[in-house]
Formats: sequence, structure tokens, C-alpha cells
Amino acid sequence: MKRAPFFVLCILSSFYSLLGEESYKVNDGSDQHFHHQVQMLWYGSLEERIRAIDTLRFIRSKRAIRPIIAALKGNPFIPNSEENSPLLKFQAAKAIAFMGQEVAIKPVIEVFKLNERNVTEEDRPSFSDEEYKLVMALGEMLRTLGELELTKESFELLKASLTHKNYYIRASAADGMKSSRNKESLEPLKTAIANEKNEFARSSMLHAIISLDKNVDTYFKVFLDLLKSEDPQVRRRTSAGLGEIDIKMSEIALKKALLIEEDAIVRQQLKKDIGIVSGFKMPEIVPGI
Repeated sequence: MKRAPFFVLCILSSFYSLLGEESYKVNDGSDQHFHHQVQMLWYGSLEERIRAIDTLRFIRSKRAIRPIIAALKGNPFIPNSEENSPLLKFQAAKAIAFMGQEVAIKPVIEVFKLNERNVTEEDRPSFSDEEYKLVMALGEMLRTLGELELTKESFELLKASLTHKNYYIRASAADGMKSSRNKESLEPLKTAIANEKNEFARSSMLHAIISLDKNVDTYFKVFLDLLKSEDPQVRRRTSAGLGEIDIKMSEIALKKALLIEEDAIVRQQLKKDIGIVSGFKMPEIVPGI
């Protein structure tokens, strides 16, 4: 008989207790579809587990949150198991943020703290499925905490993570604070930016500060200057931040950056954000550029 993964045993009782808690009725077909996705999350390949998470997040059923939390936790007894894949944790964290269930706050904090010790100062994010890094999953957990209701514990974790040894964790903590829309985040963000040397983390912190308080002209000018960074990831990150903030004054700086941008991915991002701040969609090919 096939042995159930560890996290299955942890949630079976609580999972079935939730089946009657929905405020609406689902037909048998929907119920069977839901259970099939949970089975894929428990027993499937890594690809099937990730696909199941993606499907469950859009169901937006309370029943889905605990299986997804269990996927985030993984299996502590078999460290090299696919149940502990950083990519799986990343997707689970994204789904939790999308579903917005408060019951997930404490588990997200616990999983972050348990895994944070395994991240080094040199770890950099990789977007390849074969080399998906734990640092990216942990960063997504911090962003998730910003999307959920901000508690004292989650705020303190985001604040502490602004001084983490790894720049991507610091950047992700700033992203979480931005998403929380909590003005109390301004003070720790301003303290952090004063000591931050890494341009990627600076971009995230400046984005957060300006999002929380658009009357900070000094920070805005410094943010615009990061479009001139030698690092294409920083230029892309800064462009995306300016597009999200959507301040008309950034249009000229974005267009100047596009004139000299050679990286195809960064150019695509710049065009998108110019379209946002200028009020129209940029064409894929700009004559003369």
C-alpha cells in the first residue's frame, strides 16, 4: 500500500472537519473535482502538486487553505523529498496570499523561521524550475504576510527581516510592508534604506516608502536614479515599481531609460510601465528606438 506523505497525516482530521463549513452547497461534480486536486497535492509529482495548488487557489474554498498550508510546511522527516521543494513552497505561499485566510498567518511565520537559517548571504534568486532557490520561497512568504491581515508578530518579522543578511530577503520584507499599507512601516523602512548598500534591496525599500507616502520627493528622485543601475534586475525592478506607483513625473525618466536599454526583458518592462504612467499602451516596437 502506498504510504501517505507526512503532511497528509497532520491535516486529515482538521481537513474533514471543514467539509461542512462552506456557506454554500457544491454539487457532486465540484466536490469530486476538489478532492481530485487535493489527491494530486498529496500524491502527485512535483508538477502535479504545483498544478493542484494553482487550481485550488482559484476555487477560493475554505476547504483548500489547510491542504495548501500543509504543502507549505512540507515533510520535516525527509528533507530531500519533493514535498520540501522550494518551488512548491513558493507556489503555496502565493496561493495563501491570494486566498487571504487569516488562519495561515501563524503557519507562514513558522515555516519562514524554520527555513530562514538555511539561507546564506550569497544566495541569489533563480527563476529556473531546476534551480529554484529557497530564498525565493522565503521572500514570497514575507510578501504573503503583507497581503494578509497584519498582526504584531507578522509586523515584527517583516521589520526584523529588513536587516537580514541576504539582500533578497531584505527586499522581500520591504515588499511585504508595502503591501500591508501600514503607515507604521515607514519608520523602519527609512531606517533600513539609510544603511542599505544593495541596489535591488534599495529599489524595493524606496518603492515601499513612496507607496506608503507619495509626498517624499527626495526618495522619489533616488528611486528614479536606480533606472541607471548597471544591474538589469535592478532596472527592471525599479521600472515595475514606478509603474505600480503610477506617478506621472516618472514618465520622462522611464522614456530616457528605454532609449539606452539593451536588455530585452527590461525593455519590455519599461514599455509596459511607460504605458501605465502615460495613460496608453506602448507599442511593442517603438520607431527610432
